[in-house]
Amino acid sequence: MANDRDGAAPPVDLVTMLVDTWASLDAMLGSLGEAQWKSPTQCPGWSVQDTVSHLIATERMLAGDPSTSHRAANLAHTRNPIGEWNEHEVDARRSLAGAAVLAEWRDVVQRRTATLRAMSNDDLTRPMNTPTGPGTLASFLELRVMDCWVHEVDIRRALGLSMTSNEASARHALQRFARSMQIVVGKRVAPPDGTSVCFDITGRASSRFTVAVRGRRAEIVSDAEPEARAPSASVMMDSDVFTQLACGRRTWTPRDGDVTVTGDRQLAEAVLSAMNVMI
Repeated sequence: MANDRDGAAPPVDLVTMLVDTWASLDAMLGSLGEAQWKSPTQCPGWSVQDTVSHLIATERMLAGDPSTSHRAANLAHTRNPIGEWNEHEVDARRSLAGAAVLAEWRDVVQRRTATLRAMSNDDLTRPMNTPTGPGTLASFLELRVMDCWVHEVDIRRALGLSMTSNEASARHALQRFARSMQIVVGKRVAPPDGTSVCFDITGRASSRFTVAVRGRRAEIVSDAEPEARAPSASVMMDSDVFTQLACGRRTWTPRDGDVTVTGDRQLAEAVLSAMNVMI
């Protein structure tokens, strides 16, 4: 996923968004029964409990806590070293009751909240390596807000619960996915110069943006540009469908009735099939 901070939220706002997302997650998790903790999600092989275990492990790592020495027996669905590390951490907690995972979640969130709220702007803009390359603590927090929000949505979707009303985090995550559509169009599909694709996202945190190819590079262009006024292809979907496709939670097929395509259908289908930008 692209790791630039153009148009990104100020670091202090990222802390607020992350803490608010944790609070929303906590309120939901505190109401779950054991069967709900064990319910499957769209993340391959992961239950609701596994998803929370993943979030715990990342925040424990950022708090300086040691990683588990446990090693998962099944790594079949992992794709990289980060995925393997995640699976070891998740599998280490699979035999626990949901209440035990919730207690660990609340402990690490309390510690991380105190740490982040005590940081200055200089602390938040210090250089560090992130999963997408060199960046700052702020750029890493951008990923954390997105990841935590997406996983909250994963859990709510799996349990049939109403979606989060955390508008700031939702908009932040969807804006990151929007920026990543430049990679999808420009590098994965790589149509000729002059080609443009309009994404019309409806529902929660709705937006409309156009990615145009110029000089063999894709960029988001303003609505006043000719590529936006007459795009080569347009795709319309609600924000939850956009999130699922951008996060690889589902694979688009021509049979899907929740995506509307106009214009160059071959181009649109190539883009829809390449939208997964999650690490």
